[in-house]
Amino acid sequence: MKKLISAFMIAAMVLSVAMFTGCNDITNDTSSDTANVSSDSKESSDSADSGFNNFVLYMEEGGFIKGNGDELTASVIGAEYGKRYTASSGGSKIYVELYEYKDINSEIALKILSEAKNSGTFSLYKDLSTENTVAAVSADGKYLMLYTDSSTNANNVQTKNDAVEAVKSYGK
Repeated sequence: MKKLISAFMIAAMVLSVAMFTGCNDITNDTSSDTANVSSDSKESSDSADSGFNNFVLYMEEGGFIKGNGDELTASVIGAEYGKRYTASSGGSKIYVELYEYKDINSEIALKILSEAKNSGTFSLYKDLSTENTVAAVSADGKYLMLYTDSSTNANNVQTKNDAVEAVKSYGK
């Protein structure tokens, strides 16, 4: 029964990620080449600890996210906390998801973190297309970022690459 519930929760998360992958909801924001990030959610969750909040602050200071983000059901991918930030840049919607793993030795955490570290993405099901989503794991293995942007605009691509490098160097 637990495996069935876990599989259902994983499927829900995968569908959520797939829904935003390759999203064609293009905005006409051409006034800036940097990401304009917004969120309507409340302040950072009291349940998130200072480690996750420090990671979020690090990403904010790098200019990759702004606002409070929307809380996610992070347990679906074996994480403790998760937030999604939405941006628009170069006529493209950008989604940045940040996760913290407390138990990096759980079965699902090992699978996700290992795949993300080795291939720059992960899949819970082989049929899920994540061609516009990249995944990056922090140096200490506790944090995961999913960055979705379908734009081929040079500035967007550079920002995505910079975000990946920033996450990979976090926690050294």
